[in-house]
Amino acid sequence: MDNFIFGQYSPGDSFIHRLDPRNKLFLTILIIVASLLIHSWVSPLILLLVCAFAIQTSHVGWHFLIHGIKFFIHMILLTSLLQLLLSRSGKVYWYFWIFNISSFGAHIAIMSFFRFIIAIIISMLFLLTTSPIEISDTISSLLNPLKFIHVPVEDISLTISIALRFVPTMTGEVHRIMDAQKSRGVQFHKGNVIKRIKMSIPIMFPLFINTFKRAEDLASAMILRGYTGNRYRSSIRKMHWHINDTIVFIAIILIIILIFLLIES
Repeated sequence: MDNFIFGQYSPGDSFIHRLDPRNKLFLTILIIVASLLIHSWVSPLILLLVCAFAIQTSHVGWHFLIHGIKFFIHMILLTSLLQLLLSRSGKVYWYFWIFNISSFGAHIAIMSFFRFIIAIIISMLFLLTTSPIEISDTISSLLNPLKFIHVPVEDISLTISIALRFVPTMTGEVHRIMDAQKSRGVQFHKGNVIKRIKMSIPIMFPLFINTFKRAEDLASAMILRGYTGNRYRSSIRKMHWHINDTIVFIAIILIIILIFLLIES
């Protein structure tokens, strides 16, 4: 849990921070989709270079992303291992019972590993360089056409904004509960997987109780301030598309097109 930073915002004034949040969200989704469609060994390396350049430009610090990846590394390795051992196509190098290692399985496992890494890095970079308010305004702007079919766009964007704001709060709550458990002699980093899962159960109950209390307090505060759902609300911050957004947008589009035309074709 100490490494979990997913969903937290890192304030700054870098080139990436100043980009239009709508542009960042669209390019984030585009890179994730592109990473799911590639099959060549070279393509994920190019996308990783793009991610590395964006990280360097954002000045958020590599340690943030490395710590965030550590939180997901067990899930990534487990998924890749299952892909390696359960895929039967291609040349088989080793087999035992239902498990085998084949050329196709090795390829799929490595590609799955890269896809997860790319998706996590680019998603974390977006969340680290885009404030919850900007994300809420972006989602509200992109979903605005759905108002014509009576979709509660304002409520959806508010819900997402509150959820993102609660991530650092819940992370801090987990740390406080873990510190209290450690002071009583609990050792979370010792024992096998099953024992660690059992030790995490005492964390969940107080976490859920405290989370529900905070949600109830927030709901009461919103009611007292006269909040009513599904109403249009103005924003003090206006989103503007600048020349830098156009340059970055065109550059990413061209890179992805070249990947599929020259490498994946």
